[in-house]
Order: sequence, then C-alpha cells, then structure tokens
Amino acid sequence: MEFLEELFHKTKKDKNRPLPEVDLLEPEDGSNIYRFLISGTTGERTGYLLSELDGNVAHFSIYVDKQSAGKGYGRKLWKRFKSWAEDNGVIQIRGHLVPDDGRENDARKFYHRIGAIITKDNQIIINLEKPAQT
Repeated sequence: MEFLEELFHKTKKDKNRPLPEVDLLEPEDGSNIYRFLISGTTGERTGYLLSELDGNVAHFSIYVDKQSAGKGYGRKLWKRFKSWAEDNGVIQIRGHLVPDDGRENDARKFYHRIGAIITKDNQIIINLEKPAQT
C-alpha cells in the first residue's frame, strides 16, 4: 500500500509523481450536468468538479477533500475540465467562490493561478479563447 501512496500522492519533495486519472461521467436522463471525479490512492473520491452547460458557457463547482488539498488533485480536475470545455466550444467558464472550512485564501490563489477573475461578489469568471472557425 505504501507503494501506491508514493506513486499517486504528490509531495513537496517530488511534484512530478502521477495522480490518478480524472473520470468523466456523461449526463444522465436528459440532464446537461457533467461530473468529473478523481480518486485517491485507495479508491475513495478525493474531489469532484460538476459542470452545467448553458450554450457556450459552462457553470462549475469544484471540491477537493481537505486532507487531499495541496497535492495536485484540484489542478488535475481543472486541467481535464478545461480541456473538455475547449473541445466542446465553451468560451466562458463561471462559478462562485464559496468560503469553506477556512480554505478561501487557498481557493483564491488557485483561481488566480488559472487566470480567473474574481468579482467583488465572489463570482469566478474565466474567459477562454474563441475556438478557431473552420
């Protein structure tokens, strides 16, 4: 079991270790809500990102378990989600920063690193480049 922890958990000593892949669950029963899930080393869910498409705007909510924070799970979820959004013609991503268990400052830093604008009322806005016209 230690081998799996070493393989999947990033540490400050070695940030190049791989994390588990992000699973994308397609909407069910006519819904337009997409679920991106990531698991920890023992299979437990450590984070998720939910997204609802509204035309070319994707609304999202992201959560990473407190004990898994700072280990790259949020970044991996975000990269997978952003790639999916770009592939699906999304030009703007929107969310809301919700202060949660004392991690608001870390969340703000995360959103600023990914190029988000955070408004006074804690709206998160990320503008993606327009897809190339063919």
